[in-house]
Amino acid sequence: MAKHRLHTLIDGYNLIKCVPLYSESLNQSLAAARTHIEAELGSYAHKTSTEVTIFYDGDPDVAHPDYQQRDNVDIFFSLRK
Repeated sequence: MAKHRLHTLIDGYNLIKCVPLYSESLNQSLAAARTHIEAELGSYAHKTSTEVTIFYDGDPDVAHPDYQQRDNVDIFFSLRK
């Protein structure tokens, strides 16, 4: 029987705004908060062998490609409108 790898999907901006752990980073900048959660979730993915995907949506000021991969984490940005 094949084992299935766990896959965690994260709403990045919701996590940043709702978890006090990231408030200090958010006070610096939204980019700093994104870097913080990406590093934390990358560490979690590595330690647990969990696949992690972060989605960032609705930020017209972000000029990133639609997809990135960093520290074992897949990162998607919604299209700017």
